[in-house]
Amino acid sequence: MKILFRADASNRIGVGHLMRCVALAQYFSKQGVEVYFLTATKNEKIKTYLRTQPFKVEFLPFPDEECGSQKDLNLTLQVIEHAVDWVVLDNDYYDIRYQKKIRAAGVPLLVIDDCNKRNFDASILLNHSANARRLDYKQQPETEYLLGPEYALLRQELIKFPQRKQKGFANLLVTMGGSVQSEACEKVLRAVEKIRDFSLHVKVVGGFSEKIQNVLSASSNKIERVEASFEMAKLYDWADLAVCAGGGTGLELCFFSIVGLTGALVEHQTPVAQSWENEGIFIFLGDYHRVTPEEIGEGLRNLIKNPKMVDTMRTKAKKLVDGNGPSRIFQAMCASAKINS
Repeated sequence: MKILFRADASNRIGVGHLMRCVALAQYFSKQGVEVYFLTATKNEKIKTYLRTQPFKVEFLPFPDEECGSQKDLNLTLQVIEHAVDWVVLDNDYYDIRYQKKIRAAGVPLLVIDDCNKRNFDASILLNHSANARRLDYKQQPETEYLLGPEYALLRQELIKFPQRKQKGFANLLVTMGGSVQSEACEKVLRAVEKIRDFSLHVKVVGGFSEKIQNVLSASSNKIERVEASFEMAKLYDWADLAVCAGGGTGLELCFFSIVGLTGALVEHQTPVAQSWENEGIFIFLGDYHRVTPEEIGEGLRNLIKNPKMVDTMRTKAKKLVDGNGPSRIFQAMCASAKINS
């Protein structure tokens, strides 16, 4: 079997689309599947990481703005001509036209989606969000739907990492995903400064504004800046609680039984973050652009002062994401291939 992945990462779209495709590609490679990865990312750190992976990667020679274009499609179709058995697409700019052209080439297509706000023509549609089953997908009758966090796409370096068993309340991880969100991070740090009755050790992932640097310099708490990296497992193992956004990072935190506060940085994250609260694994703050440091601080105090509630949240989080998502997807694709052969 040969599978072609088409996914990108940039400051505009973040790294989540690409990283979850990497997770699936890693698992496929372990099963002896030949994986071919096409990406237009320009980030040198991501390129270096991809070159360490057990599959072939080609970096496309066009800017982020041309992703999903006719030029992009033509390059993808050229690769398909070389006996590709499946294609995996992950981003909103792979529209219905792009999808139909791939299927017209006689290749089954897996499309990864987040919010059901576009049309699809897919053999399999995957949405691993906790709210996926509530999105009322109504597409082609032959489409198979893989919906829910049991299909969570976690990279092998996360799944295999030996986790510590005991969790406390002192280590707080602040991570807003692959993009820099200094306003939200600044609010969290100002909230921490208002918590005087409990000592927190805080690690903040990502870039920093001048305002954040000023908070760090004046802080009476232990606050560390941590560069975004591909070794997040070590941070997850360290963390007791987290403040995050409604992206794929939340699923990784669940796997490590890390709970805490969540909110939305962009509109489509709101239903995802709300669904985590509905599942009893995070407290939803709302839109990070509107939430105040005082509200964040109140949420943190509520967690710290209610250890039994947090233990229950951690148990639910671990049950929600068990790390077997790639295996389930692989089995579904193999079954689909047999049915259509």
